[in-house]
Amino acid sequence: MLINARVYGQQIADLAPEWRQRNRAGSCGHASTTSALRWVQQFDKATEWWAKYRNGENFARHLDRLQAQGIRYVATSDGDERVLEYASWSRRGAVVYWPPGHIVNYLGRTGDTVFILDNNHVGRLDEHEYARWVQQWRRNSGCAFVIIDGEAPPPVPEGKRA
Repeated sequence: MLINARVYGQQIADLAPEWRQRNRAGSCGHASTTSALRWVQQFDKATEWWAKYRNGENFARHLDRLQAQGIRYVATSDGDERVLEYASWSRRGAVVYWPPGHIVNYLGRTGDTVFILDNNHVGRLDEHEYARWVQQWRRNSGCAFVIIDGEAPPPVPEGKRA
């Protein structure tokens, strides 16, 4: 299912349902990272990540593990909204620490709506009002990263959408 949401004339990072990684016993950060790697066509790295890492994660260790695996990223730990803007503009999405005690995929925004893929229910996308969501994200952690390796799939041309 392709969401027809537009960001600066682009579609959001809507990963195919069969590639959305479901959480397993508190491994939400690793499920979100696996989904993000798949979106940028890094399938071997995604498979390796999911096989290697388990359980909870904190932001510093998460970034250390990305670096150890040779995965390049941009990140914020202080709620710098420019990281989210880049995630939307580039159609790469982001891995975000939100809501409290959880890590999900930020897929982008269109207008005043942000789209979130929660690895506890991968069959749907959650929609939130952008300004309120950013406030909650900053209050919760302000932590996010965008994987800059690989390529986001091209947008579907106008008139060819599902």
